[in-house]
Amino acid sequence: MATATAISTTTKVINISLPEALLQEIDAQAAEEHRSRSEFLREAARARISDARWRRVQAEGAIRAREAGLRTEDDVEEFLDSIVD
Repeated sequence: MATATAISTTTKVINISLPEALLQEIDAQAAEEHRSRSEFLREAARARISDARWRRVQAEGAIRAREAGLRTEDDVEEFLDSIVD
């Protein structure tokens, strides 16, 4: 049975340089979360990428809302209510 910590067969090993203090913080946090350093850094990278994608979606949504004449949260709620009904 596979576990959540199974490594993909397409995993690549990389080398990175980190300041000693940052590495100590990473190791301490990883230990607190009962994760390996690699697992912690993989999740941190995924979270950062996800955050960046979400910011792009929000920015695009803001542009489209302005184009549709939606200026306030109430405007957005009314619009959403109109398309859900």
